[in-house]
Amino acid sequence: HSHYDTTRAEADPNVVLPLEPLAELVADGLVGSAAATHVGMMGFNPDPGRIVAESAPQVVELFGRDAVDVVVLTPG
Repeated sequence: HSHYDTTRAEADPNVVLPLEPLAELVADGLVGSAAATHVGMMGFNPDPGRIVAESAPQVVELFGRDAVDVVVLTPG
């Protein structure tokens, strides 16, 4: 990605998508489970119209089918 310094994300991908900390929360019994599917979207988008109109509703539908209760949003 050319719109931010990716040094930390390259050194530790959990900065962008914290899968290891999530797995620890599940292992510790603080979270029941993690969804089988994770969704990432391009961070820099000067015209988010399609995301709002098309992508976001599809993600909501996907997580609804998977009975997701909580969504973790991370910058990156």
